[in-house]
Amino acid sequence: MSGLVFSQNDLDKYLKIETKEGLFEGWLFTFDNQTKLIIVESPDERTEKKDYTFIKMDSILNIKWIDKLKKNLFSIKNTNTNQKKIQSRLQNTIHEFDQKAKHIYGKNVTVKAQKIFESLNKTMDCNWDNSSIVVLQEVYVNSPYSVDDVVGGSEQTNKRVKLVLSRILNKLK
Repeated sequence: MSGLVFSQNDLDKYLKIETKEGLFEGWLFTFDNQTKLIIVESPDERTEKKDYTFIKMDSILNIKWIDKLKKNLFSIKNTNTNQKKIQSRLQNTIHEFDQKAKHIYGKNVTVKAQKIFESLNKTMDCNWDNSSIVVLQEVYVNSPYSVDDVVGGSEQTNKRVKLVLSRILNKLK
């Protein structure tokens, strides 16, 4: 069919096309009037995927437009979802995140204190106790977070925290 031109109004319309190569049917996915090419989208019922056929407009012998709604193959099959169950899981997830965040982010602490906490937490388990960093549940690093502010814990753990803290402080300078 010479002089064939498609418009935006033709998109997603169902058509049957007879070409020199055979018969094709599906929805008009897209077109390019300059390159004289159309793409037809058709469902593969066996796999629930979509097939795309590229057709040269010059090879079209006949087109028949059919009034057929487009079937969404990717829609949710089970629409009987339990909204209360989903809402409950969402609330539990938010609550768990809030609980974890309390241990990870200090309240009313400086950016430097938070950076120290994050660096210490990379190698040793840490959490916040108000504005003090608790390392390995036994050593406290109090404000202003210098090596002299490390207290508690066994002698070996205390020395280790001081060593790591001194390295962190040197990197932050």
